[in-house]
Formats: sequence, C-alpha cells, structure tokens
Amino acid sequence: MKLETEYVLSVSSFQFLVSSFQFQVSNSMNKTRVLVVEDEHLVAKDIRRKLQNMDYDVPAVANSGDEAVKAALQARPDVVLMDIDLGGGMDGIEAASRIRAELDVPVIFVSAYANESLLERAKITTPFGYILKPFQNDALRNNIEIALYNQKQERKLKQSEEHLRAALKEKDLLMREIEHRVKNNLQAVGSMIQLQLLQVNEHNYRDILKEGELRVRAMGTIHNLLYRSDCFTHIDMRVYIRNLASELQTSYSRTVIVDAEPLDVHIDTAIPCGLLINELVTNSCKYAFPEGADGEITIGLHARNEMLELRVSDTGAGLPPAVVWPNPQSFGLRLVQGWGEQLRGTIELDRSAGASFTLTFPNREADHES
Repeated sequence: MKLETEYVLSVSSFQFLVSSFQFQVSNSMNKTRVLVVEDEHLVAKDIRRKLQNMDYDVPAVANSGDEAVKAALQARPDVVLMDIDLGGGMDGIEAASRIRAELDVPVIFVSAYANESLLERAKITTPFGYILKPFQNDALRNNIEIALYNQKQERKLKQSEEHLRAALKEKDLLMREIEHRVKNNLQAVGSMIQLQLLQVNEHNYRDILKEGELRVRAMGTIHNLLYRSDCFTHIDMRVYIRNLASELQTSYSRTVIVDAEPLDVHIDTAIPCGLLINELVTNSCKYAFPEGADGEITIGLHARNEMLELRVSDTGAGLPPAVVWPNPQSFGLRLVQGWGEQLRGTIELDRSAGASFTLTFPNREADHES
C-alpha cells in the first residue's frame, strides 16, 4: 500500500513537472522575442533585464556586428534592438542591413548619438525605431510595440500587393483570351463573306459584300493589334491606320498615303475612327478615279491642342453635285456621318480639289480615365 502511494505521488509529481514545463515553453513561445546587440556587457545585461521585466523574451545577446548577423539567422527574433557603435569592425548599421537582407524583421537602433550623417546612414536600412541613450523603460516598450505593429501592417500590405498582382495577371490572361477569340471570330466572319463573294456574280451584290468584309476587317485589325499589345485599352493610331491602308491597297490596288502622328487613342475612339477611315477610303477607291485614272488618297491624323484632326482626301474627280453634305443620301456617307457623331466631332467637306473630309473631334482620354 505504501509503495502504491509513493508510486502515485511520483507519477503525479512528474505530470506536474511536465505540465509546468509545457506551460513555460508555451508561454515563452508566445512572448515577443528580442535580439539585443550591445558591445558593452553591463549595458547589454541591463537591457536584457529590463526587457524580461517587461515580459519580453531575449533569446540571445550579441556584442559585435558579426555575432548579431549569426544570432539573428539562428534565433529568428521578432525584433532586433541594435546598438550602432559596436566598438570596431562591422557597426550596427551594416549589421542591420545584412540582417534585413536575409530576414523580414524590424530593427530598432539604440545610440548615444543622433548626428545628421549617422541618421542618413541609418535611414538606408529602413529602421522601425531610433532610441537615444539613456532611455526610459516606456520609450523602449513603445518603440518595440510600434515596430511590431508597423511590421504587421507592412506584411498585410505586401500580401495585398501579392493578391493584387495575381489578380492583375489573371485579368491580363483573361483579356488576352477574349481578344484572341474576338479576333478569330471576326476573321472567320470575313472569311465567310469572302467565300460568299465567290458565289455571287451580280456586280452590285459583290460590292455590298466586299464593303461589308472590309468593315469587319477594320474592326478585326484593332483586336489583332490589342492582342499583340501590352495594353488592352489603347492603340497607336498611326500603326492602326497604316494597317488599314495596307489592307485597302491590297483590296483596290490603289496607293494610300499615311500622314499620321503616333497617338495613343482609346479603343472606344479608335473603332469608329477606323470604320470612318475605311468607308471614306473605299469611296475614293471606287468613285474618285474613273477608268483607272491616276491620283492620290491621303489619310492624315494630327493633334490640335485637346482635339484630334482626321483628314481623308483624294485628288480625284470629286463628289457629284447630287451629293449634299451634311445630308447625304448614300448609305456609306450616312455611316460616316453617324460615326462622326459617335466621336462627338464635326465633319467638313472641301470640294476644291477632289474630295477632302476633315473630322475634328475631342481626344476623349479624360472621359475614359475617369
């Protein structure tokens, strides 16, 4: 009976010791761990005592820059309390720089000096605090708690930035996929119109289908440029106009001169602008040069203060007197007028030498950015 009682007491005592040890370990793990870097032994001992009295854990004390770097990498503290003047060799600023390069840990400098050159050097390491010796316990505690809070907020900010970058990357991939599908669908529509052209013999119907194909290609060219670009909202209008001119030259065997500035324009402006260019150049190619007469077609785009000026002109026979502007009867010119209104612009017609349409419209960049 006595042996059983002693055994039970021994087991109970052992369990109590284990529980006490686990509590101490758990309590120690929950404490903020502060690495102290101080070359003066008595000062380091005093700082360690103060920190422990304030319920901080001090896993290590280093008395040189080299020791500080090694101790930080080994102990992985929550905060580093770093003296700047370490009595020769690597100073606290250099040690802090090396620690910050390896660990995401806040560093608080402790120094008896605060001259301007020292502060400028210290700033390079982005410290989380700067305490002048001698200091009170409140100053030490306040700097540590503020450093921990700022570090927590900085980590949250970094996580938010990472999530934002991931979301932007996903959006970029999605936009590329959309542009790719739109581009391919427009090409498919253009190809189907081309196949239909092969089945049509009547001249007027062929012209209607061909003009429809060119309008589709004008929109497809934009999406093709966007797909190959890093930006999905703007395109370089000079590049776009040159592409349009090249396709129209191929379709009508007529030279088209491009005189355009390299202007980045929002896609909502570029699409009606491109359709308008396509329509006017098509009209010039079909009607301005009867029986293969020589002449030029020119597309110009220039910035005029806050406005853009688009001019499509030819040196051909000019428009028939029956064409009344700004109240045209033909389908193509009515489309031109509609796209001009969509761009909030005004269109002027000059008949003095051939036909010259000038569209003046606002650069709606500000509208799209707001």
